[in-house]
Amino acid sequence: MTLGRLLLVLSMIIAGVFAVGSAAPAMAHQNGCHAAHSCPSDTGSYICGDTGNYTYCPGLSGSGSVTPSSGITVGTALTGYVTWSVAVSSTSKTYQWYRAGTAIPDAVASTYTVTLEDIGQTLVLTGTAVDGRGQAASASSAPVTPAHPPMPVGTAGFTATTATVGTLITAAVVWSRPAAATYQWYRSDAPIPGATGSSYTATLEDLGRPVRLVATVTEYGRTATANTPSLTPTATTSLTLKTRSAITAGRKAVLRGTLSTVAGPAERLVKLQAWQRVGRRWVLRSTVSTVTSSTGSFTAKQRIQTSRTGSWRFKATFAGALGVETAQSPFASLVAR
Repeated sequence: MTLGRLLLVLSMIIAGVFAVGSAAPAMAHQNGCHAAHSCPSDTGSYICGDTGNYTYCPGLSGSGSVTPSSGITVGTALTGYVTWSVAVSSTSKTYQWYRAGTAIPDAVASTYTVTLEDIGQTLVLTGTAVDGRGQAASASSAPVTPAHPPMPVGTAGFTATTATVGTLITAAVVWSRPAAATYQWYRSDAPIPGATGSSYTATLEDLGRPVRLVATVTEYGRTATANTPSLTPTATTSLTLKTRSAITAGRKAVLRGTLSTVAGPAERLVKLQAWQRVGRRWVLRSTVSTVTSSTGSFTAKQRIQTSRTGSWRFKATFAGALGVETAQSPFASLVAR
């Protein structure tokens, strides 16, 4: 080989070496790592230093976060995220949740459901990972603090404005948000044994005594109540009155009637009035009182004077008592001849 040809070959070899050396930076792939010729392209998946060449590999670091970061209370599902500075193997990642700086037993997933014990305590997620060269690092989220939700506000009332002994009293309770409530009825501010539903049947013992309902919601050791106004049960009362349709003037009109009330009719006072038709007016002629028998029946007599012939009518009125409704009978009419 001539000297000229030898120099030409040497120059070509030198040029090739420089060409290879100048192409090396193009193989410095993702994350700033140079992993020689075995690395995939920048769009591929690889772990920094996976070929044992750590030139230009950055140090491993991460940042963490938790969602949601506010409005957290019992039952809220938290999700933690940790982002690493370089790609790391999923099998090298670990998680641990901390409450007030102390590891929560078995809370080793990226998600966590808040418990009552967490209320008022700071919660932090810490993640750890190892990169391809065995470099380990950890990263923690900013702390979040669960709180009690606001207690519900309730309003309570009755579906009817009056109640009688033996009838069902029903309360309507509305809360500002869904809540499980318990109920207790009170008579004269003392709890009624066994009356723990939203409805209650008034008994004779409730007659003339105020009853009310208290609804209670208990959450996380706190309570909220809603109270109905008081309602005083009364007794149902019925009063009847009968007489003959005609009577001879100067004779007595016999009035018979009955008084019925669950409060007990015995010895209750009934007032009787006699009215006469004079022209176009009805004029009150007399008023008498009578007492009912133990069965609630009564009899009274009204004398019809000779000068007072014509149309007559009678009315019976029961004045009532504590917790007992008043009652008035229909008119019983007769004609005096």
